Amino acid sequence: MRDLTPLRVAMFRNDRLKQVSPATVIKELTILRHVVSLGVQEWGLDRSLAMVCKVRNPAPPRGRNRRLEEGQLSDLLCQLRALKNPIIIDVVEFAIETAMRRGELLALCWHDVNAANRSVSIKLSKNGEGRVVPLTPKALVILERVRSREAARDERSAVFPLAPAALRMAWVRAIGRLQISDFKFHDLRHEAISRFFELGLTIPEVALISGHRDVRMLFRYTHLKPSNVTKKLWQLDQSGFGVRDLSSKDG
Repeated sequence: MRDLTPLRVAMFRNDRLKQVSPATVIKELTILRHVVSLGVQEWGLDRSLAMVCKVRNPAPPRGRNRRLEEGQLSDLLCQLRALKNPIIIDVVEFAIETAMRRGELLALCWHDVNAANRSVSIKLSKNGEGRVVPLTPKALVILERVRSREAARDERSAVFPLAPAALRMAWVRAIGRLQISDFKFHDLRHEAISRFFELGLTIPEVALISGHRDVRMLFRYTHLKPSNVTKKLWQLDQSGFGVRDLSSKDG
């Protein structure tokens, strides 16, 4: 710790950028800053070490804006259906209806499902906190379909009994056959969040579903389709909402 200098940290940053992504380097520098701050405040280290915290982060990566195009979801489900494993289709459809992460989906157990309240509970998410996810009507239909097929399972069993590797291989195979470029499973979360906004949900409502605590991060996941926004504007206009003519006498 006493040998740390801003120059050495900057060199570390530059070397790491040749090996890993900028996002990883930013996380590592955040940890380093925390250690330095703790050392100065509580371990009696020299306050000059605080200069290390001023080393600049690399430019953050651009947020992904990949969404499914018209017809791609139905084509994708057809490909997954051909794999003869209905659980994979259930996971994909449920992901779009809930914006849940892959790990959250595969960790979900039947005792986490509250059909009466139309919600599921996530005990621990990526940000270290749990949340309750409201369910859409289609999400409930998916759960009923899965339960009817897995009637012998108890409340402690997984809703989607599927290994991460099996889901990953099925996904890569289906995407490859469809020749859909640069679309990852995590992009389904992006797709779901964007659809929630297009349905008219507010930022707090979407954050409740997705679990985002930082609104800025939520916007990185959100890319509305202009055609859907145009459709909504026309629907509002037909309902009498309209845009007032500012040139009229009544202002």
